[in-house]
Amino acid sequence: MDYNNSLTHSVSTNHHYANNGKLLQIISLFALVAICILTALFHSYAGWARHRRDSRSHRGPRPDSLAFNSGPTISTPAKEGLERSVLDSIPTFSYDAASHDTPAECAVCLSEFVDEELGRVLPNCNHCFHIGKRNKHQKKRKKEMSPTSGLFFLLPLTLCLSLHPHLTSAATSNAAAAPTTLNNAAAPTALNNSTKNTTSNLIEKACSGSRNKAFCLSVLKSDPGSKTADLKGLAFIALQAASKNATKTSVKIQLWLNDTEAEPALDDALSACDQAYIDVVDQIGDSVNALVSGANGDVQTWMKAAVADIDTCNGGVKGLTVTHAVELTKKNRALRQLCNTALGIVRVLAHS
Repeated sequence: MDYNNSLTHSVSTNHHYANNGKLLQIISLFALVAICILTALFHSYAGWARHRRDSRSHRGPRPDSLAFNSGPTISTPAKEGLERSVLDSIPTFSYDAASHDTPAECAVCLSEFVDEELGRVLPNCNHCFHIGKRNKHQKKRKKEMSPTSGLFFLLPLTLCLSLHPHLTSAATSNAAAAPTTLNNAAAPTALNNSTKNTTSNLIEKACSGSRNKAFCLSVLKSDPGSKTADLKGLAFIALQAASKNATKTSVKIQLWLNDTEAEPALDDALSACDQAYIDVVDQIGDSVNALVSGANGDVQTWMKAAVADIDTCNGGVKGLTVTHAVELTKKNRALRQLCNTALGIVRVLAHS
């Protein structure tokens, strides 16, 4: 009787693991679709807002950087995308439709590959792109783009971060669903406890270099992908959180800029913050590229530059008591914490 009860309980537990894995995959899929739709809407609106703002140029040229930031100036490397040697190290292929069950799609231009067309495939997530197109897109001046359009370059990364941990979890659940004997009936529970301990220790290690450890822990633990991510994956999660926050704030600034009744001092400060946040989104995207290629030093350089731009924006709205300025000050503080969290994790990664 005890044997049958243990077997029944184990099988029930395995079904529970499998159902959880499928549910997480479905939630991730819907989240990605929602991000794509919202990004497209923001991209269209940002183009309209930029055109309207340019039409108000009779106020005179807007300085690229107002003298609000008294901190040190950080020089940033030229924004020319990944190094040629890094691009050349990514595996190449000549596409053959006969060897694929479904057509392969370029993650950059979203068009399908044709026979004998050359491409590269990212080893970790298997996303592929036409040779030359990724570097070409990275060399574009992002200041001429809406900040929200930077999300399109992060969608393949988001897909890898969101789906792959859940697929791993589902595979573990399927393996646990194999025929169970009395001797290994308690194995799933023991394995689950061991995995939880390992994950908790890794997150603790990742946050050990952060200025605000409690904030770092809350950011990582709030993401389901942190349960199966390694140290580099945790750095990606932190960068992703910073990117989402920066993009939302950038869109908010553009909405405020369209307030025709805003006082000139606030309008000038918001214009400077608008440019600063375009650069911040740009720099976080470059940090992601550097992390992919293992250039942890470049990640730190880009993220320090992002923090400097946030401080520039914050200096512009400092002292202004209007509602928009007060709210933007809070948003600057939150994004600064996210950037410093990512910086701390990358420092730990660089020394591990």
